[in-house]
Amino acid sequence: MTNCYKQRLGEIEMTGPKQFGSVLSKILDPKPADVKEDEEVTPVIYGNTDITEMISQGIVLQKPDPEDIAENKVWCVHSAVREHPVYGGNAAYSCKDFAPGECVEWGKVHRAPEQFAGQQSQYVFTWSDDRKVWGMGSGTMAFYNTALEEDANCKMIRFFDEDRYEVYAKKHIKVGDELVHTYRSLKWRSAFNELNDILEDAKAAKKAINYKILLLITDGDSEDMDAAIEQLQKGADQPLSVIIIGVGEGKFDNLIKNYGNDQGNVQFAKYSEGANLAETVLKSIPAQVCAHISKQA
Repeated sequence: MTNCYKQRLGEIEMTGPKQFGSVLSKILDPKPADVKEDEEVTPVIYGNTDITEMISQGIVLQKPDPEDIAENKVWCVHSAVREHPVYGGNAAYSCKDFAPGECVEWGKVHRAPEQFAGQQSQYVFTWSDDRKVWGMGSGTMAFYNTALEEDANCKMIRFFDEDRYEVYAKKHIKVGDELVHTYRSLKWRSAFNELNDILEDAKAAKKAINYKILLLITDGDSEDMDAAIEQLQKGADQPLSVIIIGVGEGKFDNLIKNYGNDQGNVQFAKYSEGANLAETVLKSIPAQVCAHISKQA
């Protein structure tokens, strides 16, 4: 194998020649790097909300002046409620650009009556740590749709004792972007069971179609071909297509025998001048992608 390169986690390594199996082992079946045990992280709590993740990302909350909060009980001048163009119903949208940490809005919460069946309602907020108190929101926050934590662009900060909230941007938000946050009870409130399942399925599907194409260029059969074939078999269920290109006058007998006829997600082709190599090796990729997605479904 001539000049085989592997890129993983931003690091590039070069291996020696003729070590086909070794290269594939590092790519398809990497051994976990030595990882130091994470130091215990002290949670950062603001109000009644954990903002550790935002702080760890270097986000500084631009908190409103307490006098402004006292004067304006509900403040949402930079957001608006509109009909959702895809799903119908109402949704909240940004009317300005927000940088991470900027306050998007703040408002008041009215507590629902005791014994209110909040588990079965999608229109109230969790308003206690014991999951027994519920509240009705104000401003445009009451119309925010939800997303998984990694996809949400806003963070709602709750102040239970004061019956109020503040909303901050978790990432850059542009004019016209929909404002979404992760519902505190998304994973355990019965009213959100179906919604949570949909979001988790979408996450899994997104991961499944994170498809990659691995291109290997060789000047002859590898000295460890058996190991190479074993690694390729291990990679059969991964979201990956492997293209092996033979160059020069080396021996390609084993490669032609095993992968010369487009076997699964692996195919071998010999380079020759004048040949349409791209068409030869790429024509099977769409079918391989579809086959992988079908297996994951």
